[in-house]
Amino acid sequence: MEKGFEQTVSWKKARELNKEIYKVTSNKGFRKLFAICDEISMTIHGLIKYLEKKT
Repeated sequence: MEKGFEQTVSWKKARELNKEIYKVTSNKGFRKLFAICDEISMTIHGLIKYLEKKT
C-alpha cells in the first residue's frame, strides 16, 4: 500500500519543526528580525513542498 506524503516520517518531522519554529519566531522580540523570520519560514515551507513532490 502506497503512503501519502503526509504519512512519511520526513514530512511529519518537517511539520513538527515548522510548528516549533513558528512558536519561537512569533515572539515579539524575535519578530524584530523580520529577514531572519522570513528566511526560516520560506526554508521550512520549501522543505515541506519538496517532500510532498518526492513522495
